[in-house]
Amino acid sequence: MRRLCLIVPLLVVVLASLQCGHEGTQPVSPQGETPDVGVLDHRNVDDFYSALVPEGQTLESVAGEAGDEDLIPLWVQKGDLIFCELKPWVVAGHPEWDLPGFDHVAIYTTLGWCIEATDFAVTPQVRKIPVSTLRLGAYLTFARVKNATSAQRNAAVDFARSQLGRPYQGTCYSCINHNPNDPTDPYSDWWYCSELAWACWYNQGIDIADVGPVPYEKIYIPPQRLYDDNDIE
Repeated sequence: MRRLCLIVPLLVVVLASLQCGHEGTQPVSPQGETPDVGVLDHRNVDDFYSALVPEGQTLESVAGEAGDEDLIPLWVQKGDLIFCELKPWVVAGHPEWDLPGFDHVAIYTTLGWCIEATDFAVTPQVRKIPVSTLRLGAYLTFARVKNATSAQRNAAVDFARSQLGRPYQGTCYSCINHNPNDPTDPYSDWWYCSELAWACWYNQGIDIADVGPVPYEKIYIPPQRLYDDNDIE
């Protein structure tokens, strides 16, 4: 009888928590994520987006509410990629950001956070931000690197974390390099979004852009190229 009295309240709590959550999505707790050494905060991101808002409207009105496609699915794991398609109100202010296919990509860490290399910021750089910040200006699609081990996932995210605070690569988009310490490349530790995502996984032995062995030809890796790769599902 004592065991039954303990089990019944526990079941009530579990069922209540399930009813309060969004079916098919995982809880997001950005406040519980441990800050990374060297991470630069995103306190100015709202100001950056607000500058693009048409006169007479607000950031909330143009960004809209989070739809099901913007929430984080239960299956998302550390090292997964987040592909972004900019919302029309952002493209209207910066049509040059509208690429064929996806416009941006970030790598998921934990608890609703991701790491990105971006110039959509007051200070263009590699930074860690909540996934909810991405959805202010983009529709999100989550994808997985096939057959990656847990060790590879952890290492891919560790590589991304090691590059926090590095400059955004807006000078030479065709200069890709997986080695941030290459003494022959002055931009080896400067990143654009898809180059960083590619390097995170290339350094774990998985080429998600099929660029081939080093040394590379000078090429640009757009986000859509990663999404279309056979290693992505």
